[in-house]
Amino acid sequence: MSDLILKIFLSLFGLGVAFWAFQRWRRQKNFWLLLAVVTAVLAAAAVWLGLVNGAFLGILAAALLFLGLWTKRGSH
Repeated sequence: MSDLILKIFLSLFGLGVAFWAFQRWRRQKNFWLLLAVVTAVLAAAAVWLGLVNGAFLGILAAALLFLGLWTKRGSH
């Protein structure tokens, strides 16, 4: 039962991060933010396949989100 609640929480959290990154991407049009959106959605789905896979993709999505927020649009 607690495993099911953890999976639901992590998948909703991943989708929330994806939505927030998408809102930021609409304003900044940054490639890293777009990759963070895709990775966060994949992390939300991967939680149901295995917690280790979902956690790995979640950490990767957080790193891409940080990279997208750290870089500016015009500096490439």
